[in-house]
Amino acid sequence: TILLPYEKMREVTKTVLYDNEDPPQHWHTYLEKVKASAETIGYPIFIRSDEASNKHDWVHSCYVEKPEDLEAHMFNIVEFVEMQFLSDLVLRGFIVREFMELDVRFTAFNGFPVAREFRFFVKGGRLQCWHPYWFPSAMVEPSTEDYISILAEMENLPETDLEILTGYAEKIAGVLNGYWSIDFCQLADETWAMTDMATGNQSYHFTRCQHTPEQQKEDYPDPYEDTWKRQKEERKALQEKWAVKTP
Repeated sequence: TILLPYEKMREVTKTVLYDNEDPPQHWHTYLEKVKASAETIGYPIFIRSDEASNKHDWVHSCYVEKPEDLEAHMFNIVEFVEMQFLSDLVLRGFIVREFMELDVRFTAFNGFPVAREFRFFVKGGRLQCWHPYWFPSAMVEPSTEDYISILAEMENLPETDLEILTGYAEKIAGVLNGYWSIDFCQLADETWAMTDMATGNQSYHFTRCQHTPEQQKEDYPDPYEDTWKRQKEERKALQEKWAVKTP
């Protein structure tokens, strides 16, 4: 992982996204640093800003296979953050990571590899709860019709792995204190890697969990609701309703 601070991202965002002008020269200088870091790690790479990765747009955002795609992917992430937070967040740099080969079961969204991943919540240095990271109501455009049964199998966490990940989570959160969510994914060689962490109060819980804030229960569907199937049925009904009738 290589961290690349950049304090002029606000200026670049305004110039490119709002003024529709070419980025200033200092952006190109920074871009060369990012490219050099990517070459050091080796393609393909995973990139993200200090705030987000826009991972659901996978093949156009955080997953980069070759250097000529890097700038476009970076601006994809910049635009995503700007659209989501309307200038409330100021990006301060990018992070270049080694792309880890995951235990991928299928893809969803825009080619995103769905693998076994879990979120652990640690409060005051002790495990509060844990959940599967992926679940039926989160799926969009899954690559297989069997994604419900695959997700059900993926959410089984053997006791030995639970003990290992609990130890990791408590050790990591213990260094920082406070309330944290910590995400772990399983790699192709069946080992585990920490992929992300965030403050617990701003992290998604399963809505069935006793620790889920009431507002989240109102804002999110039941994790086991097959929302993708419902959305497809709704779209099909609209298409049939508005289809042009021809003799």
